[in-house]
Amino acid sequence: MYRNRSMLRLQHCSPGKGFYEQATSAAPSRRFAHPVPGSWSTTQFGPWTVLHPLDGTSLPRQGWKIHISTRPGRAHDALRVVADICVERSVPFKYLSDEGELQRTSMKYANRGSAGKFITVFPRTDEEFCELLPLFDMALRGFEGPYILSDVKFGESPVFFRYGAFFMDRLEHADGSTGYAIQAPDGQKIHDNRAAVFMLPSFVEPPALIRELVDDRLSPVPGELEELLQPYVVRSSLHFSNAGGVYLADSDTGQVVLKEARRWSAYSSDSTDATARLRDEHRALTALSHVDAVVDVIDYRVVGDHEFLVEEYISGLTLQSWAASNYPFSTDATVLSAYAARAVPLARQLVAAVAQIHDAGWSILDLQPKNILIDDDRVRLIDLEAARPLDASAVGSIGTPGFIPHVRTSNRVRDRYALAAVVLHLLWPSLAGAFDPSVLTYRARKVAEQFPADVSELVNELVDAVPVDAVATSHPYRHTPDGAALSDTHLLEQVCAGIERARRDGQRRYPGDATQFADGAGALLNIETGATGVMLMLARAGRDITEDQTWLTARLREAEGIPFHGLLRGTAGIAAVLAELGDADTAEMLLLAGASSPDSGLDLSVRSGLSGTILALCDLAAEGDSVARSMLDRYAASLAARITAAANMVSPQSETGNAIGVFDGWVGVGLTCRRLAELTGGDSWDRLMHVCFRRGIISMNGGLFRGTAGIACALLPVSTAGSERARLMAFTADSFLFRGDEPETLMVLGDNGHHLSADFSTGAAGYVGALLSELEEDPNLWFPVTLPRPFDDDMKGGEHNERIAFSAGPVERVRA
Repeated sequence: MYRNRSMLRLQHCSPGKGFYEQATSAAPSRRFAHPVPGSWSTTQFGPWTVLHPLDGTSLPRQGWKIHISTRPGRAHDALRVVADICVERSVPFKYLSDEGELQRTSMKYANRGSAGKFITVFPRTDEEFCELLPLFDMALRGFEGPYILSDVKFGESPVFFRYGAFFMDRLEHADGSTGYAIQAPDGQKIHDNRAAVFMLPSFVEPPALIRELVDDRLSPVPGELEELLQPYVVRSSLHFSNAGGVYLADSDTGQVVLKEARRWSAYSSDSTDATARLRDEHRALTALSHVDAVVDVIDYRVVGDHEFLVEEYISGLTLQSWAASNYPFSTDATVLSAYAARAVPLARQLVAAVAQIHDAGWSILDLQPKNILIDDDRVRLIDLEAARPLDASAVGSIGTPGFIPHVRTSNRVRDRYALAAVVLHLLWPSLAGAFDPSVLTYRARKVAEQFPADVSELVNELVDAVPVDAVATSHPYRHTPDGAALSDTHLLEQVCAGIERARRDGQRRYPGDATQFADGAGALLNIETGATGVMLMLARAGRDITEDQTWLTARLREAEGIPFHGLLRGTAGIAAVLAELGDADTAEMLLLAGASSPDSGLDLSVRSGLSGTILALCDLAAEGDSVARSMLDRYAASLAARITAAANMVSPQSETGNAIGVFDGWVGVGLTCRRLAELTGGDSWDRLMHVCFRRGIISMNGGLFRGTAGIACALLPVSTAGSERARLMAFTADSFLFRGDEPETLMVLGDNGHHLSADFSTGAAGYVGALLSELEEDPNLWFPVTLPRPFDDDMKGGEHNERIAFSAGPVERVRA
């Protein structure tokens, strides 16, 4: 399982703003509207406008839903047709509220299960459902819209249907993840599947009108598509997006790639959908067939509303993967020179390829590391769907943040910017270009400091070819490479001042990651992305948070739906922080409320599961909280049992969906065991810790939150002043520091590099914690609660610590 929240962050990008903002306010757009009688109610529910007749009738909790898809430019007309029918028949319906929402659900990387759904109609009975389907089909003849992948199509119009929930009824799975629920005849809640495939609950019998359509969708006739694609035989999928799939296939001459485009899907402008871009790519590849670096085009097929570009299969790594696998992350001159000897020839090949493409009168427009393959040290260019003639308009072309300018430029200049950014990605990787394109010059300077002169000459030539006005941006924040040169104390003061400058009134106290808009009330209040994590770091830095505490206490008393479990995501973690800040009353309120919360399921993670809850309770119990003692006794026994029994680790709230690293994996569970060993003096907890570590190390990468670097930070003492680790931290810190209008404030770049962030997990508050740990030489200052002591071969569990003895009843605190 792997997921990625980059698309969520893109949806909340705000041109001209420093921080992620609510999508509806990010780009004001024209609202959809349709007049209804005064006997109807109109309400807003998220991105939807919901209309319901006030005739005393109620909707069932679930049933057959009708969806209408549309394309840009026809949405108003489609709404008028459907709304007239619904109002005449007093049938409830909802529609996306404005053009911005419709655009977001129609993008290339929009949710494939819900993409295309513009209007949802809620028939109250099967009979009404069967009456409405042909009415909509006839009324919408001549309208176009994408196929809704979760549904079944009816007739010749963009009319679709599926069986599902009419109301939001949450279902929590055993692994801690949540979804929508429908109810089986026996009253049991089951998952309402909303994936990009049609599924029918086993207890539902389709009405006669749709039975054959449903059967055909569930059991498609084998061989139809395969016959139309001959001689190409699909073997596996390489990638999926809302535009379509990318498939590996066999042909008479060897392996090929089939790139699919679905009609009316994945719009990049009002007129440019996936099929238009695929046709553009086919024309570009044909025109550039003489350029060796460009992938070879083989064939083009049209199969109904699907089109397929057939091209050669190229093995190898993307440039992004190649750089991630080979970049030395070292300041040693010999190591850097060896890397440059491999990377610079690739860069020169890329420069030559772009020059050939421009000489042929074409531009690439989406040149970025994932669209470049490295095959036996040979550069190959793929995914030219944005390519246009040099003198053509770039309107409707797609691009990758960090590799396109913020301002409109000529196509040639746009490619020059991308070329410089890609080569710099090889030599000085940084996310900062997505937020401030002018960092090209800073990165070029860093290359000059680290690499041989010939490397610097190449980079400077590419950067100098980009006009100054092409790296302009509309927000007031500018990259501040001198920030890390400040003394640690002065740097800390300026970052804290930057956080305080970002403080707001209202529900979003501190602007952080875009997940604040998607993960419920807790995301605005918890340690991970909410106000609690920011307040904790500011308080440890000696800043006044009195007003913040008043604000947080008031919000906690009125907020609903925040889970209890987890250090970063749950109210257990918030309670531990409040206790540290001196608000024992609110902390106890949260614990008492959490005592009756549902079990954490299979989620043992520090982030959102049982281990995080226990780490929070350890601190509270050590301070004498009797409620925490009682809960810790129960949860510790549960943790021991689950470690013994568990074969797999789950952390459903992790960034990627994968259970790895300190916050999401077995290593975090092991640290929790170590903390319990210190508090209890029990050797059994150290044995369980080793079990967890053995399970966790097997599948680690090198990252901080999700890899072995996080283990090192958690297990080892903090680096001392002047150490290599401290030097490298200062050396790289200036890559993500930015300054706004206030001269004595600094802010930190957030996740994916699109905007700034003040929060703990992705932004400035976490950086404050790291600075405090360096200044005070105390590893506990970056972590929300007490970490286990650094390992010592001569140290037994519980030694040099106060110990808590577990019993069947309340936990008793005793001296070791």
